[in-house]
Amino acid sequence: WLALPAVGEPLFLKQGGGAAIKPRSRVMDENRLIRRKLKAEPSNARERKECGSIMRPEQILAISTHPSNMEFGSVCIQADTSKSFTISNDSQQHVRVQIDTLGNRSLAKSTPEAQVLPPGATAGFDI
Repeated sequence: WLALPAVGEPLFLKQGGGAAIKPRSRVMDENRLIRRKLKAEPSNARERKECGSIMRPEQILAISTHPSNMEFGSVCIQADTSKSFTISNDSQQHVRVQIDTLGNRSLAKSTPEAQVLPPGATAGFDI
């Protein structure tokens, strides 16, 4: 059986008293589709290296998304309607972002499937 750590255990103490890292928020108009789409796969050695690396928590928090939820309102059956889901990369490395619809037929027409975002870029996915 496991014993609880001692109260003064350094592993469980917050060191430095620094401020908590919070993700950046960027507000975009979800009804305005971003027409320019980025490439789906990394095309050079630097992009492949950066897209294949594991991101640290502070790097992950430099990636922001908008909106947090989507409301399509009343939509007629078989009607095509789209909203923009945006991802902004405020990290210092290239990031490949892929949309996984998990086999949901309603989301099957979401495009593109993936995009490589350079540092400072924003990409739009049509949902």
